[in-house]
Amino acid sequence: MFGYRSTPTVEAVLPLLLTEKVPMIAPFSGGQSLHQPFNPYLFNLRASYQDETAKMVELFGSLGIRKVAILYQEDSFGKDGLAGFERNLAKHKLSALVTASYDRKDLKIDKAVNAIVASNPQAVLMACTPSVCSDFVKQVHKKGFHPTFMMLSNVSSDTFFESLGEDGRGVSVMQVMPYPKDFNASATREFQSVLKAMPKPPPFSYSSFEGFVAAKLLTEGLRRAGPNPTRPKLIAALETLRNFDLGGVKVSYTPSNHDGSKFVEMIMIGKRGAILH
Repeated sequence: MFGYRSTPTVEAVLPLLLTEKVPMIAPFSGGQSLHQPFNPYLFNLRASYQDETAKMVELFGSLGIRKVAILYQEDSFGKDGLAGFERNLAKHKLSALVTASYDRKDLKIDKAVNAIVASNPQAVLMACTPSVCSDFVKQVHKKGFHPTFMMLSNVSSDTFFESLGEDGRGVSVMQVMPYPKDFNASATREFQSVLKAMPKPPPFSYSSFEGFVAAKLLTEGLRRAGPNPTRPKLIAALETLRNFDLGGVKVSYTPSNHDGSKFVEMIMIGKRGAILH
């Protein structure tokens, strides 16, 4: 299985992996449920949301930010982000001024906006869908309040950055892949070359680049599995990868650990959705 995205979607098929003994490669989600408990048929590529929250708290701590609020979505994805925020804040002897949530069924955030603005935080840590994250930032700005907004990598897309308009300036987003225009990484150079050769290339973005790196991972697994690959051979082949460089993203797997990459960094949005790296 390849190309799956979103935590609830992947969680729904986890039992199938075990019963059918079919491998899933590089799901587009950092949910902790994809890492623990260990699933011998699931091979993660990207770092987990827990890794992202740890890096996020570390970064804002270095900026002297102490007063924070949390916004999260009421589902497995949002609660995963919340758990990461709270645990990593506690490591720095901090706690949120207020923790607000919204129901993914109606996406109403009025109460959350009012509660967070009233708490007057320096920064808001956010585990929400792109549309809600964008709406939240705009509503908070309309109230004349301009804290630092920090979001998980699930929102990352040109569409999201552009949807924020001028409200996006200064918004920070975690990333689990190198900047696609960073030519220091061989995978980004290869990615650019492939896109230029396509008559109708996909949108140039972190997401499409992650898909490209995921395809490189699957291809390497199949190459190592030999001329007549089977499910067991592919699994065994992937488990031989130790600190393997996919071109700027290093992955490691063992028979008891399929976490993949730990790469995490933060980018900021500038004027007109431009990425400040």
